[in-house]
Amino acid sequence: QRELLRDIRENVDVMRNATFIDHYEDQGEVNRALDLLMECDNKTATIETRADVSASKEESHSECRAAEKELKATKVAECGAYADAFKQNKPPDCYWDYDPMSSAENLGPTHACLRQITAWAMPLNASLEAKLGSCKAAEGEYMNKVKQCDRLQSDYEGAFCDYHEELTSACSSYAACRSSMMSMQEEVHASVRVAEAGRKSQFAAAEHIVCFLNVFEATTEEQLQKLQSCVHMSPNVSALNIVYHEPSLALDCDTEPVATYPCVAQWLADRYENQAWFSEAPTRECTTCEHLTPKPTLEPTVETFSTEPGLCRNKDTDGNWNVRS
Repeated sequence: QRELLRDIRENVDVMRNATFIDHYEDQGEVNRALDLLMECDNKTATIETRADVSASKEESHSECRAAEKELKATKVAECGAYADAFKQNKPPDCYWDYDPMSSAENLGPTHACLRQITAWAMPLNASLEAKLGSCKAAEGEYMNKVKQCDRLQSDYEGAFCDYHEELTSACSSYAACRSSMMSMQEEVHASVRVAEAGRKSQFAAAEHIVCFLNVFEATTEEQLQKLQSCVHMSPNVSALNIVYHEPSLALDCDTEPVATYPCVAQWLADRYENQAWFSEAPTRECTTCEHLTPKPTLEPTVETFSTEPGLCRNKDTDGNWNVRS
């Protein structure tokens, strides 16, 4: 009898150990279900970076256009001063009657006129050369700035398109991920709750068995009291409680910041046309987002077979029939 009781005790111990092993495994499954749900958040991890890059490039482009506007004003002023110099410096009156083929008796007055013309022309020419140089320099600086701003515009539009693609794609996949993982979490919880209840029942039964085994090993005087104790005992199964997790809070994945995008009328108005610099520093043609540009579709080649042995023919995209063996 002692060996039998010992064997029963050993088997009950194995059962209790297995119960705790299953408990820890199920707790791990519940924890993993939450981890997988929270991993959905990673799908939105790069959105902020894309937004920051887009905002930085927008600022660089806007600052460049503002500088372009100022350089245009400088160019207009410098080149205007060059043009105005011609109007403000009238030649001497004799200029209009100057005749290099004057007769001998008019050489004196002609020479005197030449002196006046020289006195007028030389400082005027020096002034015009300086003003022309300033005009060309201002024009060159302005044109360089226009090219720089055009490049920055392309960079900005490309960055915003990347932001648009990243945000719309991430929000879509994030919503799908959460829906899938929340369903999975609910299924895991439901399955584990059933297993948890079963384990607690098994553990309670094992505790009762051990208690009843003690009755066999007790003295005759103790057996009745121990039996009653076993019948009324309520084993503590709190160690087998599973901690269930509430779903993590959903992130606010809002696509409103990219509701409009490059080359759409409202986007152009907000980002370019309504800016203070636009009237004097207009943007170049906008570049559309590649991921929003419909891909061309190729018409399928229609192939038919000739009734002549060994020949077939096919129609190309222009509608012409080609015969081949």
